[in-house]
Amino acid sequence: MKFVNARVFAPDGVFRDDGFATENGVFCDAGGETRDLGGATVIPGLIDIHIHGAFGFDAARDGTEGLARALARIGVTSFVPAAAAMPRDALRAFLDGLAAPRHDGARVLGGYVEGLFLSPERAGAQESAYFAAPDDTEALALTRHGAVRLVTVAPELAGAREGIAALAADACVAVGHTACDYAQACAAFDAGARHVTHLFNAMPALLHREPGIIAAAAERPQVTAELICDGVHVHPAAVRAAFALFPRRIVPVSDCIEAGGMPDGTYTLAGRAVTLCGGRCTLPGGTLAGSAVPLPEMVRRAVSFGVPREDVIWGATALAARVAGADGRVGAIRSGLCADFLVCDERLNIREVWMNGVRI
Repeated sequence: MKFVNARVFAPDGVFRDDGFATENGVFCDAGGETRDLGGATVIPGLIDIHIHGAFGFDAARDGTEGLARALARIGVTSFVPAAAAMPRDALRAFLDGLAAPRHDGARVLGGYVEGLFLSPERAGAQESAYFAAPDDTEALALTRHGAVRLVTVAPELAGAREGIAALAADACVAVGHTACDYAQACAAFDAGARHVTHLFNAMPALLHREPGIIAAAAERPQVTAELICDGVHVHPAAVRAAFALFPRRIVPVSDCIEAGGMPDGTYTLAGRAVTLCGGRCTLPGGTLAGSAVPLPEMVRRAVSFGVPREDVIWGATALAARVAGADGRVGAIRSGLCADFLVCDERLNIREVWMNGVRI
């Protein structure tokens, strides 16, 4: 099918008045039947590389089938489900379930092992009893599971440099949930880490005499960073600052838990009770515990905060695909890639979701 009369987000990250075509589930150079989109905005399907659950589903507890279908309906066409801290047998079962998912809905790109190699000082909502250091050979072997696409490591832990180097051969290593200083962060990036888990959260602040992980990441152009753009985890001014400090290197993520898109009430994250009230997900002591804002709304909020629309969309599509190691399959409206796209209005409210060239 050929689509015409649209404002299309092009592979180089800018909007153009253009058209595009699909055939056999992928974008192509020429199509058959023509459809006029009436000047609508068209962007690639959104990709959430850090999500624990949403709409009452928890990926680690329930598997990915229900979550995948719910995400596809709202415009998230690919995702990387994340594992919070949990017993190792549960983590292994979670990863085994991601190895070859067979269900409709959003595409599972692999898993994110967030809750293993973390600092107890910056545990956030994670249960520190299940933490390990990268010099734990059994834990390190578990995270080299073939389904793992991202893994978080706190650089100050024993064996971190060697562990990062080993993990980076198979996955994208992120630094996060850390109390590390600038030198330790630099060592982690030199060892092969190339991403930051939810920038600003669960890490030291950027100070002019103690620049820490944020400065170490910002000055390395190969390092990307994810950002929770809900206005709760990060102030709107800090969202704008992050996109300026990391030009075209910020990936908006939801970090949603099962409370995402749900009414106020009590939910869980890796078995821990979480209260959703007024848009905030918290543990009993008040610690933030993931978000309740799905990625499409995160994207709209980031734009409403004043971040250029093109930078936000780039991060949630092309860059997200690259970080997840899937940029040869998804993330852009480009010939040969999966025909996942969203037809939106100019404010990025989604009117239609298409996946593999079929409207959902």
